[in-house]
Amino acid sequence: MPETETRHCANCGSAIGNLETPRVYKNHAVCADCYQKLNRRFGGALDMHNPVHVLIVVVIAAATVPPLLGALWYFIRALMAQ
Repeated sequence: MPETETRHCANCGSAIGNLETPRVYKNHAVCADCYQKLNRRFGGALDMHNPVHVLIVVVIAAATVPPLLGALWYFIRALMAQ
């Protein structure tokens, strides 16, 4: 098995394991713990690994997309009628 380069957290310097997914915070690879701390401290983006945040995105999308699709369909029908 080939050796892989050890990745380190840009915030705390701890090693990020080969089976862990490094998180990206402002274009820096950080460990999961630092990612959560930095997002809490600085009010970062939604964490798509958090089920509550995923639910928020789904609810917003469900409330927003159908009206937009309806408006698009109305616009297309109006163009075809000309």
